[in-house]
Amino acid sequence: AAPIVLFECVREVDGRSWLNYASAGLVSLYGLTVESVSFSDAPWLACVHDDDRAMLMSRRETSAQSRTLWTAQFRARAGKGPWRHHRLRAQPYAEPDGRMVWYGTIVDATEQVAVDDAERERDAAERANRSKSEFLARMSHELRTPLNAIIGFSQLLDADPALTDAKAHQRLGIIHTAGEQLLTLIDEVLD
Repeated sequence: AAPIVLFECVREVDGRSWLNYASAGLVSLYGLTVESVSFSDAPWLACVHDDDRAMLMSRRETSAQSRTLWTAQFRARAGKGPWRHHRLRAQPYAEPDGRMVWYGTIVDATEQVAVDDAERERDAAERANRSKSEFLARMSHELRTPLNAIIGFSQLLDADPALTDAKAHQRLGIIHTAGEQLLTLIDEVLD
């Protein structure tokens, strides 16, 4: 009843394949009996999501040609149940008669996939938060520094005793007021 299938998959030279052995986990993961897959792996493949079936078989073919581990993550379900994520790992062996045999496991990885997805989302949120913080710090410095210079120099010019023109004082007041308003807007945006 454990959510794992230990299996032996055989593929003939003509391409026919079946599960020569499958543990009782075949029932808990797929709702299939060992007898139902002993002549063909079609009942098992019918439980695999349509969008994942070609990838699964392509990886098996790659494993057969390269004699490397057959690994795949795919969605499958038992009957009309919910789609679950399964992970397959199987070692290939070439038989002298040309057949390929894989010995492996299929496990229900739905919870692990959910944890992995949550970690990826958390990492993305943390990266976005760091980017936002860097942006705000940069914008705060880049906007406030020149604005403070404008406000400061308008105050210095306005306080200069050599400046006696009333219109110049009025214009410096406008520059100072506009600078203060911009500084307030920047503070509100950054907040």
